[in-house]
Amino acid sequence: MPHTSLSGTLLTAPLLRLLGPRTLVLGSTAASASANLVLAHATTDALAYGAIAPAMFGAGKAQPVSARIVNLATEAGVPQGALAAERSTLNAIVKVIAPSVFAWAFAYGSKRGVLALPFYLSSLMLMMSALLAATVPADQWSSEPKGKAKLS
Repeated sequence: MPHTSLSGTLLTAPLLRLLGPRTLVLGSTAASASANLVLAHATTDALAYGAIAPAMFGAGKAQPVSARIVNLATEAGVPQGALAAERSTLNAIVKVIAPSVFAWAFAYGSKRGVLALPFYLSSLMLMMSALLAATVPADQWSSEPKGKAKLS
């Protein structure tokens, strides 16, 4: 659903200001998980369209996460070129592995009468990532440099 990704990306900046990075990442990850659950149970077009809103909100998580990774890498002295190369490699691996896992889950689920298994698996993995993100202390979600006053 490219339009949901575009809409979610366009809404990221205002939502980030409204919710803050931690709440946006946790909320958008939970929204992505719920979109997968809606799709898993969709038996009509109308129900499937019900996944658009949570999928759109879920698309917003990438920007604050990417920004925080860059901030942490800069603080740790990781050269930007090395960081960009590692992130590109990881993205390439995910783009190869994810469709294969999704296809395997569909084939496995189909044999057992659970056609929605890929959606359940995606939802589970998203919730695990939300739980992992929730373990990051709240004070570490700020991108403000240490020792500087926050401008409002």
